[in-house]
Amino acid sequence: MTEDTRRDAGSGSNRGVVSRRRFLAGGLLLIGGSSQLVASETLARFSDTETASGAVRVEREPNLDYQITDNTQYGSVDYQVAYQVEWVSDFDRIEIQVENLDKSYISGETFTRANTEGVVSYPSSGSDGGAESSDTYRFTFRVYRSGSTDPVIRKVATDNPDGADTGEGDFGNGNSSELEWAFVEDTPDNSGASYDLYYQVVERDEFSNVRIRFKDTTENWGTRTRTSENAPNGHVTYSVDGTGGHSFDIAVEVLNQNGLVVDSTEFTDVADGSDPEAYGDPVEPDSPKLDSFVVTDNTDGAGAKYSLSYQTADADRFGGAKITFENADNSWATETTTTGQNQPDGTVSYSTGGTNGDRYEITVEVLETRNGVTFPVDSGTLEDVADGSGATWPEDTS
Repeated sequence: MTEDTRRDAGSGSNRGVVSRRRFLAGGLLLIGGSSQLVASETLARFSDTETASGAVRVEREPNLDYQITDNTQYGSVDYQVAYQVEWVSDFDRIEIQVENLDKSYISGETFTRANTEGVVSYPSSGSDGGAESSDTYRFTFRVYRSGSTDPVIRKVATDNPDGADTGEGDFGNGNSSELEWAFVEDTPDNSGASYDLYYQVVERDEFSNVRIRFKDTTENWGTRTRTSENAPNGHVTYSVDGTGGHSFDIAVEVLNQNGLVVDSTEFTDVADGSDPEAYGDPVEPDSPKLDSFVVTDNTDGAGAKYSLSYQTADADRFGGAKITFENADNSWATETTTTGQNQPDGTVSYSTGGTNGDRYEITVEVLETRNGVTFPVDSGTLEDVADGSGATWPEDTS
């Protein structure tokens, strides 16, 4: 028998490779679009907090960041356009014009907003008359100062309604909430993909909610969006019949009070039971830990019979233990048991007929309850053949 020890959530390598999602940084040239600073100016002023020596702080040039989220499904165009205007003195308004360049009978729409940041939805009526994924949409942004008929900023972007997002810049400021960590558990069942996603945010004044987009890149009918207002910790689930084996892009987005995505990360996964790596590390110094477990193998001619005893440490936030006896030869014999929060040390039993001689992967996961959310933080796994001999984790190598 062999032993595989795991401390997934607490390891330095985390649980998988993901990248923090950012837009194209600040330049004036955008692939698929164009930008123009129509009337640039540099503003200088004395700060009240500075010394009487007359030090000057130079402000930045007028700036517009935007994100075009493409939620198109079933041939029905659905765009969410978020924007943020900065460093425009005497700001008056922003105009966002949306046009279909391929079908003249689709009239498009122009939105006018007097706020420096926000989100508009196109089409506002729910349908714009039958666009196709090959159509090209043009988004024109114009920012105006008070009393001016000429825009101080003009930017243009194009997009095909095929579910892919586009944008430029980076939303957020010093008051924006941040995503501290997130991870996904991939537990498909016989009917389709099944995901549990856990997160923790650094909550600040402008926090609104966390949006999780499960984008099915195999069949777009499997795409779903979940939102959670829970902070700092939260948990959302996804389960859709017929999606087992599909590929998913799973975006975790932190939104401010005006609907802007101020921090995010994205996972890529196939719904096959293997977890993608985590973003960040959920383990804290005082998180509960798996100390050891002992498997006693009492298998007889009737089938596999196991008794498992486990011990944990640092149990102040102990949320239970999840023990899985995974049968590698007969999946129908796999069984999972979860103990209660008041059992930091405990014993569980497993008995299934007709499985003597089968190979088992036995895993103990330690759960933590933090701010009302329970999630795994430590684990250990060993392999055993149901033949009457036992095993111990961690293995004694002395």
